[in-house]
Amino acid sequence: CLDLLTMNRSHILDIALSIAIGALLINSVVISRDFQDSWILEGLEVTFALFVMTYAVTFFSENKVSKIVALAVIGRFVFHLIPNLKYAWFQGIWIDQHSQYAMANYVCNEGYIAPQGPFNFSVYTTTPLIHLTFAIFSIILNVQLVYSMKYLPVLLSPIYPLLTYTIMKKLKVPWGTTALKYALFFSSVPTGSYYVISGSSFGSLLVFLTLSSLITSIQGNDRRYRFVFIFFVCALAASHSSSSVLLSIFVLTIYLLQKASFFRLKPYVKASAVLTTVSISGAWLMFSAGSTLEKIVGTFFSGASGRATPGSEQVPVRFFELARMNMLEAIKTVLPYHGGDIFLLLMSFAGLLILLKMWKQLDDVSKFLTVLFGALLSSIPIGLLLRVGGFRTLGFARLLFPIFSAIF
Repeated sequence: CLDLLTMNRSHILDIALSIAIGALLINSVVISRDFQDSWILEGLEVTFALFVMTYAVTFFSENKVSKIVALAVIGRFVFHLIPNLKYAWFQGIWIDQHSQYAMANYVCNEGYIAPQGPFNFSVYTTTPLIHLTFAIFSIILNVQLVYSMKYLPVLLSPIYPLLTYTIMKKLKVPWGTTALKYALFFSSVPTGSYYVISGSSFGSLLVFLTLSSLITSIQGNDRRYRFVFIFFVCALAASHSSSSVLLSIFVLTIYLLQKASFFRLKPYVKASAVLTTVSISGAWLMFSAGSTLEKIVGTFFSGASGRATPGSEQVPVRFFELARMNMLEAIKTVLPYHGGDIFLLLMSFAGLLILLKMWKQLDDVSKFLTVLFGALLSSIPIGLLLRVGGFRTLGFARLLFPIFSAIF
């Protein structure tokens, strides 16, 4: 009788969630518009709140792992789908989105990558894999490029909870299914502007795929995963130079920490993995993306020397001026945009401290992630102070927020 009652409750919640998702998506289509309004949820407040409450209740009422994973995938998919149904164009108010659209559109129309073009898309000609992917997706499915740029990221978004599940299953932590459930829930709820088309969003996805394959290779000696790792490193180098450079730096940093007797770390990262990452990323920058390499080096030395980074004279950073004038207004400004990141960052930091206290009981994969996440968190304030990649390293750390937040 109890099993029947539980089954009936599960079915009722599934039906309620399906109705909530349907109502939200229909509402998004009904009020669709060409322009971006005050905020994404304008006109969707009631149906969105209904979906979030129903999704949370259904998710935490479920105990079957396969069902939890499926719900996380569905949740991530729906969260990303909302702005793309509501607005006729892909999201983003910066020039990046227009430049990337212009380059992908040129490839669709002309069939090759031009060195120059509208909206200064020459910036991306040295790392064209993202734009080629959009163009190929559009051509194969015979859909307009704008739909490719809107819905391809939505189709790829479930990869995040799936990779989170893969990594969590490899960790030998005492919290088991409870930690797995919270990690999947956090990975299904996007923080920041994940729906905005940018090189960093695709770079982060490829970094996550690369780290997942590296973790798998750490745990076992299956050579197939080494080829997978090499493939993702190559894809990252051809997609987003900044992400490939930062990944090389962090992989090299962990390798050097292993060599220091003070830390007494096991060789989690092999020399072959470091050589692969650094050589592929470096070779692409030197031979295919020389102009990008010059900008990265120039930005680093300008920030490290205390001078203004390239372009900062033209667009001053208004937030820091606001913080000096009125801290309350600065907090009110940053919380809507980075509130979720700040909350998960604090929880992740607490999770990191918990793992450090349990260091002797951790397995190799857990120790590797702990060292990596510690290096990422340490680099954020350094990057912000030097004005060199602070927010980019935050984007890397954001990939591991669900895992360490769940441990807390």
